[in-house]
Amino acid sequence: MSTTSSPTVASWELSIRLREHRVRLGMDVATVTKALKFSRNYWSAVENDRTMLADDKFATVLALFELDEAERKRLTALRDYAKSKPWWSADPSLVLPGEQRFFGLEDGSEAIRNFEGLVIPGPLQTEAYSRALFSSLPGVAQVEVESRVRFRRARQKRILDDTKKRLSAVISEGALLQHVSADPQVQHGQLCSLTEAIDTYAESVDLRILPFAQPLRGMVGTSSLVVFSFEQPILPSIAFQEAAVPIGFIEDPAEMHLVELTFKQAYESSLSRTDSQALIESYASALRSEIEQGDFPKPGEPLGPLNRSR
Repeated sequence: MSTTSSPTVASWELSIRLREHRVRLGMDVATVTKALKFSRNYWSAVENDRTMLADDKFATVLALFELDEAERKRLTALRDYAKSKPWWSADPSLVLPGEQRFFGLEDGSEAIRNFEGLVIPGPLQTEAYSRALFSSLPGVAQVEVESRVRFRRARQKRILDDTKKRLSAVISEGALLQHVSADPQVQHGQLCSLTEAIDTYAESVDLRILPFAQPLRGMVGTSSLVVFSFEQPILPSIAFQEAAVPIGFIEDPAEMHLVELTFKQAYESSLSRTDSQALIESYASALRSEIEQGDFPKPGEPLGPLNRSR
């Protein structure tokens, strides 16, 4: 089993492989459902990763598809892993039903490409920044905030400590200026943390800033875009996009082609790693000066290097 897999990804890969084996044999769905003695809709759910076959039915399918021993072992291993509990199962209340697939894909991905227009990407947020962000969200009770912060920190550790996983983050320059707390120390700490991350995770994190001078192009109207790619060649990339509210997963090949091009444009329009780090450091330094002088701008006034006339 791949070290970059997860129960969610294993289940998805299993469903794809079963469908491909059926197609390879030229076997229609009616033949499968007759052998298994269940409905066409049920098999559709199996091939579309909405349900998992019972033990006896799984054994029947392995025999029906005339698989060799190596492939039987591979599919059985995928199924066993798919039935295992995800890492957050000890405290399932931390993950809402609609979030389970996102976190499962994130955990099992080999590469994550993330564009953020308004906030710092979750995997790179400080604890204080995450706390302030969650506290400001409508519908999130204060009693949930600390649980969400702990969960985010656990996700960060799994992403950043995984030497096989790659994170490419493109952040709009506006996110460096957008405060999530009335306390400027929160934003300053976050900026300093970003510059440290560029050095600490030089091999696994590629952080770029999309400057104001560059047009957003296809990113107009997008506050967040995450693209998951996987080690297993059989698995296509999947994107998740949101604005004020989640828009959802993007899986259609034609739409994913546009997503790939859009992210590529944003990446190529961004500053280099070195220049991105220098820009972040300049904002952090300017903000530190504002704080030390007790001259922190009022809401609506520009911050840092944009505020040198004050």
